[in-house]
Amino acid sequence: MLTTVADPTMFYGKEEGHRRTCFRCGAEFFAPVPRRVCNRCRKQRKSVERKKPEPGQRLSFREWQVTHLVSLGKENKEIAWELGLTEGTIKEYINRIFHKTGLDNRTRLARWMWLGGDRQAPARFQAAV
Repeated sequence: MLTTVADPTMFYGKEEGHRRTCFRCGAEFFAPVPRRVCNRCRKQRKSVERKKPEPGQRLSFREWQVTHLVSLGKENKEIAWELGLTEGTIKEYINRIFHKTGLDNRTRLARWMWLGGDRQAPARFQAAV
């Protein structure tokens, strides 16, 4: 029968080397694996909402690269492999691009790019393509 334990030192004691001091708030905590942040600080970090870009804001160089590859019909996995990033990062870039351009899908993004959206691109992007 499993029960909750009020004292975590019962499982993760000082002698095992898992007593830690939180890197952010300085509280002491016990963890089964070495880590630097307590659960309370981890939850606070996850709950902080990322700042969304302003609509109409200029695209970064990397966002232009992703836009170009999307306009060529590449999938997220292919784009991630080509740029050396993770698929999740590519999804985040695409969402930011949609928000900045006011578009809502990949087809419209590709059409926007082919109809002259790349004229707004910085010179170093145009030279790289």
